[in-house]
Amino acid sequence: MRKIALLAAVLAVPSVASAANVKWWHQITANTAKNNGSISLRDANGNAVNIIANPTAAQVKANQATNTQPPTVVVQATTGSWKDPVADWATLVALPAANNGVGDVRLIRNLNRAFAWDGANWKPLAADQNGKLQTGRIHLTDIVTENTSCVDPSLPNNGNGQVAVDASGLQLSCQSGSWAKQSGGQPVISYSPVIGSGQIYLGHQDYCSLSIYSQDYGNFRKCQIFNSGSDWYLSASSNSSWVNCQAVCFHM
Repeated sequence: MRKIALLAAVLAVPSVASAANVKWWHQITANTAKNNGSISLRDANGNAVNIIANPTAAQVKANQATNTQPPTVVVQATTGSWKDPVADWATLVALPAANNGVGDVRLIRNLNRAFAWDGANWKPLAADQNGKLQTGRIHLTDIVTENTSCVDPSLPNNGNGQVAVDASGLQLSCQSGSWAKQSGGQPVISYSPVIGSGQIYLGHQDYCSLSIYSQDYGNFRKCQIFNSGSDWYLSASSNSSWVNCQAVCFHM
């Protein structure tokens, strides 16, 4: 009698409705004497469910009689496209392709960026449906060196068209496999401070020349402009007299 009452109490417990974005997946395996078989999980469409955690550490155990009911496995899973985040890019691309669905989205934690599975590769989400990016001010932090290689076989056209900056903040683009300045347009003209002694750095320029050279009638004095590659400098020196030196620089 107590067993019947207990069974009635269990059956009377109301089921809890799941949230709108949650499905309950389950499967009851076939009953076999002394062995309830392996547990396989399938979704509502009959497709296999992969990468399922087992938070309760359920184990398959032998039945004690032929009429023993095999276990029912219940798994709660969201139906949205966002999947569990991964630690880094290497972990993301190492996921088995068979377990990815078109439209699946995962966040890479160390980059704080999201990527979507297109059926063959993980693609970044930071663009619209036409591949265009619209934003405000852009701060380029990838510092490169002019005339060095920018070839990247993982990008379309081997990386030509990339944009970065040099150490001075000048924008460079990847052209024919090398980092180069933008061509065309008017040159940028800049003037240095006027100095009477010492040396100053004029920056990364295409060409610099003296714009001011004035002196008294005293002893030796000198203004000098020189360069090391694309880096230009202005120096001034005098001997118990005075000199004023200023440079003008041109940069395309």
